[in-house]
Amino acid sequence: MTNLNPVAVQETDLETAAAVHRQIPEFEPDYIERYYEAKAALNDPFIIVAYINSKPAGYMIGFNRSGSLYMWLAGVIPGYRRHHVFAYMTAALEHEAIRRQKARITVKTDERFPAMVKALDELGFHVDEKNDNAIHLSKTLS
Repeated sequence: MTNLNPVAVQETDLETAAAVHRQIPEFEPDYIERYYEAKAALNDPFIIVAYINSKPAGYMIGFNRSGSLYMWLAGVIPGYRRHHVFAYMTAALEHEAIRRQKARITVKTDERFPAMVKALDELGFHVDEKNDNAIHLSKTLS
């Protein structure tokens, strides 16, 4: 087994996050480019990439939305999924939410991604609403 260094999370630009996004097989490769302007660009986006051994392992994009910091997109490259990358990125998002004086982080996911639902639950998120295949979750910050 390869010795992995701790996860390093860095704020970055859209192009870097999009390059990581394209390495995640569950996602549409051009989704970020198609929807970023309409969803996040005007809402003070927070864009991060997580690295292990200086290689991209995952990304997350959040933005201000209705008094919370909304986790819009997040993903981890398959080879890094059992290395707590998502937890490190979520911790960075929580820190940013507190810095922005937001009381909650909100997220919407899909039943097609049970690993994401499980990870969010393990990180203290609670289900607020379910409709169709969508699951809306939130975490109150202290």
